[in-house]
Order: sequence, then C-alpha cells, then structure tokens
Amino acid sequence: MIQFEVYIKYDSGIIFDIIHNLEWLVGPDRDINLNDANAWINNLNINSNGWRIPTDNEVATLLEKYEISKFFMTTGRYVWIMDKVGEKPYACVMLLQTRYKNILVVDEQDTFYNRVFAVRHLQQAK
Repeated sequence: MIQFEVYIKYDSGIIFDIIHNLEWLVGPDRDINLNDANAWINNLNINSNGWRIPTDNEVATLLEKYEISKFFMTTGRYVWIMDKVGEKPYACVMLLQTRYKNILVVDEQDTFYNRVFAVRHLQQAK
C-alpha cells in the first residue's frame, strides 16, 4: 500500500480516493475506443464487481489541483466518460490536462489518445 495526497494505492492496483470515497483502476495505457473500453471494464474481476466508466464529475475530482495525481498518469490526453451513473456512456471524452471540464463529443470508434479508467464506490475488501 502506498499513500500519496488523498489517494491510497493498493497492491491490487486499486486506487482509493479517501475524500470522495471512490475506488479507481487505470486502464491500459494505449489508445482505446468506447467499445473496447467497455469490454475492459466488463472483464474486470478485481475485488468483486461494480466497476463502470466514470462520470465527468468523478473525473473532475482527479483534476482539482490543475494536474492529475501520479497514480493516474497516462500518455493519453482524454478519458472516456458517461453522462450519469447507470446510463449508457455517450461518445464523450474529457481532457486530463486541466482542472476545467473540457468535454469533447467524439465517434465511438475514435481512439486518438483516449484512455479508460474504471470507478466504483468503496468496497470493504482490497
């Protein structure tokens, strides 16, 4: 376990945000379209289930200090987001390099610098 700022990273790869009570997993550091992003999340079997694509507000919590935490570093510029919890993700990505919510509508097959993060509310077991 490693703690940095408001995040705790566990050996499982799960990153716990102690302020917002969210668990995160960073997807593969490669360009990915929306279908492959969903497939990656649906195939996660790390400490139970409940993983999903984050909302724009959830991703915004990672950018509160003008930059993303070192635990979430990626060579990508954008991360796939969905509009509301439980809704089908729109073909939108959010810029990771600013504290402002810069959201772009893109084609579902777009991969250019797009990455995937998985999020869920805290579970007890790590």
